[in-house]
Amino acid sequence: MLRESAFALLLLGTATGCHGAMYNPELKQDLTRRASFDLNCPPADLTYTELSRADDGLIRSYGVRGCSRQAAYIL
Repeated sequence: MLRESAFALLLLGTATGCHGAMYNPELKQDLTRRASFDLNCPPADLTYTELSRADDGLIRSYGVRGCSRQAAYIL
């Protein structure tokens, strides 16, 4: 019983961890390209501030600053 419970928790943790890891990095990569273009600033000079998070824990909006400019993005 303990073994099955541990395995179920491992699967649950892996599934939720993969969802966040697969979902947010792709959006952040798109955000970086867009912000770099909009702000006319190299990606290395951009800084990100989390503005809001959904109930599921995923970040829904960021503030991005770089090259003396700033913008807000909804993911």
